[in-house]
Amino acid sequence: MLPAQREMERRPRLYVVALSHLDTQWRWTVRETAESFLPRTVRENEDRFRRFPNYLLNFEGAYRYRLLEECHPELFAALRRRVAEGRWFPSGAAWEAFDTNLPAPESIVRQILYGTRYLEAAVGKAGRDLFLPDCFGFSQALPTLAAHCGILGFSTQKLRRGAEMRSAFGVPFPFGLWAGPDGSTLAAVLDPGEYGAQATSDLATDPQWAERFRDLAARERPDSLVTFQGLGDKGGAIPPATIEWLERARASAGPIDVRLADSEQIFRELSGGERGRLPVHDGELLLRLHATGCYSSRSQLKRWHRQAEQLAHAAERAAAIAHSLGARPADRERLRAAWLRILAHEMHDDLTGTSLVEAYRYSAQDLALSRNELCQELAEAVGAVAATLDTTTAGTPLVVFNALGCDRHDLVEVELAEPQTPNGQLAVFDPEGRQVPS
Repeated sequence: MLPAQREMERRPRLYVVALSHLDTQWRWTVRETAESFLPRTVRENEDRFRRFPNYLLNFEGAYRYRLLEECHPELFAALRRRVAEGRWFPSGAAWEAFDTNLPAPESIVRQILYGTRYLEAAVGKAGRDLFLPDCFGFSQALPTLAAHCGILGFSTQKLRRGAEMRSAFGVPFPFGLWAGPDGSTLAAVLDPGEYGAQATSDLATDPQWAERFRDLAARERPDSLVTFQGLGDKGGAIPPATIEWLERARASAGPIDVRLADSEQIFRELSGGERGRLPVHDGELLLRLHATGCYSSRSQLKRWHRQAEQLAHAAERAAAIAHSLGARPADRERLRAAWLRILAHEMHDDLTGTSLVEAYRYSAQDLALSRNELCQELAEAVGAVAATLDTTTAGTPLVVFNALGCDRHDLVEVELAEPQTPNGQLAVFDPEGRQVPS
């Protein structure tokens, strides 16, 4: 039997992604998340695991896993066991559920790098998807960055709430391909329903889902869709009544094949032939209303965040130069810790400015600490390199570090002691001895 024939004879597949969504900061602070919401989420889901043999939970955000590990090691050990059993899935490859519009591309790559590294080391498994159910719009750079980082797919429920359209341009498709500026494509789930949806009937026989699958068949598209089932934004566990309906649908012989799935399963099981029949969206995925005001509020925090990103870039380059010259070993742990604090506050309710005032005391302190640490690393690395240079001159030698990979022409400001020159006048010369404007 040919693959196309087998596909036509099988039941359409509905992947049920059961999730517990938790915002690290929003109407509460990271302290409340660590003290209350995280341990409650683990304890309540332990009850569900014991009562329902097929229950599978999806939970995103490596930073929240680390908070649990540091503050509640006994609960973290229980979580690790559930991950090993295949019943708790660390959804998403990122350190945090990050905003995609404000951070620099380097930050998004670091989100994936540090998120997957931590999860693989700490819980033994890391998702290979971008699981961002609650962000405020998505830059078209995302599919390009994700594809080059080896990400399998992307999913969100933010483009729609019930019948209300949040997307500025509509929802392109429920399941398809999203194209980046360089032509890279990323499989994307864009209309899975709300993450707070909770089934009250058998999804395997649901007439609305059956109609959606008939529409896919009429368009000759793959017969695979995703629905989110869960709760947010304080974590916790899905009500037992909902899980009973999900398990009943999983075992049902109805016209729809219901699969209790992890968040990347639909992407793993997508065949090459099916991928070729998916619709393609080439453009931004921006919101019409939800992000209004977010990208101009808390502007000082946004400025500090951008400064921290730029300092991280400069400090790492200087440290790498000093290390390669044998002038000074790079302080890798200092750089890594600074990056992790920056990434933690790129969370979609944090950097965007929608959290309560108390939350920003934590954000501001972490960004200030990272900026100070990065300034220190930059100064020490540049100083170590400067010490290896021949700075013999008739005047006061001055070393200027350009952190970019290209020539640049900018104004340089330098603080000097009171110059010991006639009339207090200064002259500045380049390395070839030519006077430059000053």
